[in-house]
Amino acid sequence: MKKKIKVIGAGIVCLAALCWLIWRFMPVCVLQKLDPKEVAAIEVLNRSNGNAFKITDPGEITFLVGGIQQITFREKTIAGNVPHWYVLNFLDENGRSLRSLFLQNHHNIRVELTENRAIFLACEEGLEKIADELERLEAARFPDSNRDPDFSGSGMRHKRK
Repeated sequence: MKKKIKVIGAGIVCLAALCWLIWRFMPVCVLQKLDPKEVAAIEVLNRSNGNAFKITDPGEITFLVGGIQQITFREKTIAGNVPHWYVLNFLDENGRSLRSLFLQNHHNIRVELTENRAIFLACEEGLEKIADELERLEAARFPDSNRDPDFSGSGMRHKRK
């Protein structure tokens, strides 16, 4: 009887470990449940230089939300102490926050799950077009701002090998 319980217990532990590994390495899509039509504005804060602005154009909102939804991320186990580059807060028509995202660079984001829990996600490509659009919109509103050389131009655009 004890041997049977040990075998069943070991099987449950192995199954739980296998499920955790599969869940851990599965691709993650961000903002999947967020309909761009429900987003009235996106508050953007560039933490590199302090510039803050709102995006209210429905075409821009659809481009940004749709672009982020199309990127496949993987959960990152080690996030490091990288500061956030852009903070995006997606707002409904009443000004309530629907979701927040923290872009760290062209490959990494942080997603807040709860007030005390966040996950770090990484992607190989795709985030560049979102970052380029955010930089373009920021430059239109703040033409004299200094761009962070770590994030603009070719500073972070090298493909990983």
